[in-house]
Amino acid sequence: MYHGDVLTENLSTESDSYYWDFNDGYSSQEFEPSHNFSDTGHFEVVLTGTGTNGCSRDYSQLVVIKPMISIYVPNSFSPNGDGINDLFFFKGFGITETNFKFSIFNRWGELIYQTNRFEPWNGLDRGKKCEMGNY
Repeated sequence: MYHGDVLTENLSTESDSYYWDFNDGYSSQEFEPSHNFSDTGHFEVVLTGTGTNGCSRDYSQLVVIKPMISIYVPNSFSPNGDGINDLFFFKGFGITETNFKFSIFNRWGELIYQTNRFEPWNGLDRGKKCEMGNY
């Protein structure tokens, strides 16, 4: 998830026509267009202002669209086989499996579950159902 909406401000002087290049495949000839970048990254936005005499001048600004990471981790689950909250995992935006590690520890700090993939914990430790408690 990210916020890719950008409002432009045209500070060019003595220009009669305008060409905005957002360097993401989109452009505009409006005076002050709004633009939504479809992905994160660094984009050099270039405004070319052209006067009635045919002379043009470029103005540029680097725009950085950063990812927004959001995560929700529940504080409980009930792995009792009723199909409701039987698995423990998080929900979020901007999280990928690249360099991902999800670990569950018991109250004594012992590792009881770990994965490098988006695989929820089912409440088992070495094939045995874990007791209710803090993890």
